[in-house]
Amino acid sequence: IDNEKVQIITSNKSNLLNITSNSPQNPAQRNILLRADIDGIQFDSLNERRKLPRLFIDECFAISDLFQLNEYDSLLLLIEGESLQSNYPDCTRGLLAVQLYYQSKERLSACLAYLMACLNGRTFQSLIKISKSIEFSTNFINELIEQRLIENIIEQLISFQIRNEEQKLYSKAGLGNVKHRRRVQDSIKHIRSFQAKSIFLYSCQIRLTQSHLLSIINYLAKYSTIQDDGIIDESTLYLLGAFLYGITLALTILNDTNIGSSSILTSKHQQFSLQEDQPLSPLEDNTTITTTTSSIDPDLITAIRDILSNDER
Repeated sequence: IDNEKVQIITSNKSNLLNITSNSPQNPAQRNILLRADIDGIQFDSLNERRKLPRLFIDECFAISDLFQLNEYDSLLLLIEGESLQSNYPDCTRGLLAVQLYYQSKERLSACLAYLMACLNGRTFQSLIKISKSIEFSTNFINELIEQRLIENIIEQLISFQIRNEEQKLYSKAGLGNVKHRRRVQDSIKHIRSFQAKSIFLYSCQIRLTQSHLLSIINYLAKYSTIQDDGIIDESTLYLLGAFLYGITLALTILNDTNIGSSSILTSKHQQFSLQEDQPLSPLEDNTTITTTTSSIDPDLITAIRDILSNDER
């Protein structure tokens, strides 16, 4: 990873921590935009001062109010939406701004999942081969985890639901025809899926804490969603996989901080590659399985049982 890419990634740390959150509305920016039809406007993302039609300004405020987004970012979404109208003749610039908003969140969540896939760990090989890049990715993800990334994702999955977003958009006429609705819905699904996949990939490589496991099982018990066709949605499936990996690693992989207190395979565990299909290697003749006391805290099992028993569904 070159210095420019490192700077881009690190400068977006807060965005990666809270993907579905936005920079708040800014009264100073709103006041400047209010006079943009007379005085014009210029800021870092606009190369030259330009006057804006009053209708354009009103649409900018509508986008800002819809997403609780600062006014300059709303303006950029509208400008970009206007530039794409030739590709989407059935959509207004406002509808395209809505589409771009969710697509930007989708790409951000995909970046987080990719960073997780670059981790070195217990289960699969990192997607990148350069040791310095792996080290940077690992350190960066560790910083995010220390700043409650896992908990933040769970909280966002609870609040950022397709139905909630659709209701918000319908109330402000933010959805267009069937094609536009489908594009927006797909982006929302992918945002949720990439966020949950990030937790899953992390759990494959590094053991989740008991707090993480409790947050996940609480989500699965109360907020897991099923699609209209009766199939569990991807975000729920990824979190279920993360929970199972978390429990499995706690039972079968050597605890780095408490050696000898868990059940382990004495043979070397095999990593698989995300880019290659690799057959499983048979156990060698001299491979033995040692079983000792589980390192899982009994309180964790009790807490999980309580959560499941209190599930009203």
